[in-house]
Amino acid sequence: MTAHRIHDTAPADDWTDAFLTGNGELGLMVHGRPHAERIVVNHHRLVLPNGTRDARAPELAGRMPHIRALVLAGRRAEAARLLTGGRELEWTQSFHPGYALTVDAAPGPVRDYRRDTDFTTGEVTVEWSGGRRRCFASRADGVAVLHLDQGDCVVGATGELPGKPADVVYEHAAYRSDGLVFLRVRARYPDAGGAYGFEGLTLLRGDVTVDGDRVRVRGPALLTTLVDRPGAPPWRTRVSEGRLAALTGDYDTLLARHVPRHLGPYTRVGLDLGVPAADRALPVGELLARQAAAPDRLDPALLERLFHAGRYLLFSA
Repeated sequence: MTAHRIHDTAPADDWTDAFLTGNGELGLMVHGRPHAERIVVNHHRLVLPNGTRDARAPELAGRMPHIRALVLAGRRAEAARLLTGGRELEWTQSFHPGYALTVDAAPGPVRDYRRDTDFTTGEVTVEWSGGRRRCFASRADGVAVLHLDQGDCVVGATGELPGKPADVVYEHAAYRSDGLVFLRVRARYPDAGGAYGFEGLTLLRGDVTVDGDRVRVRGPALLTTLVDRPGAPPWRTRVSEGRLAALTGDYDTLLARHVPRHLGPYTRVGLDLGVPAADRALPVGELLARQAAAPDRLDPALLERLFHAGRYLLFSA
């Protein structure tokens, strides 16, 4: 069993236990609930406006020798004033969760459940006796890709997430355009600093039908998702639709195009602590429980997994 993956035998109850995939810009957080899934869509541009959108860092290149000399001379307060360019402290715009794609189906028995992240490919898989979902954030195409294979279900979107800012307003729509079915989310920020919000767009391929503001899916389906830049004018929706429609190939084809761009950088560094194969095969929940039971000793299997997981998450973000 490789240390370059993580798995669990139960869905995540909280967002901190979700499994993640990301391409450095766009990412997904997968909770893994078989019949009531919530996949959080994130993007590095999802920040709340606070008036600093157009702020620029002070020009310091010509001042650095003088600043270094002040630091070495113990005159740190003077150095700090020069580093800020004489400005008052300005807080950065705070990140917030985007929205969630919802996948709902009739409840049924769940046997042989497994939730898995492969660090070498960036793919997250959720499977059980009644179905399987796979997803990744493509470095080749700049979109998130999700394959559903769980029978009949309904796909929608929601902005109701823990930590949702109260003054961010969401609008949802499902519609057909040029024979294709799309699911759209628009978020509007409060009028501050000129940042107007963002738009998330998902194209659904397969046996799919618009049903109100959601989409009914029968059988396997392929979903591709992108998030457009803040302040996107309405005509950019057509540009985003065209970009998603132009993506050709099934899930495995899109994954094969992505993996070489992910695998090379990820495998530049490795760590092998000589962990037995049986320990490497343990679910993350068992590794954490074992460490908690013996807090005075670092568990090598957990430490090895943490090393690779930390690199994977940093690379994904």
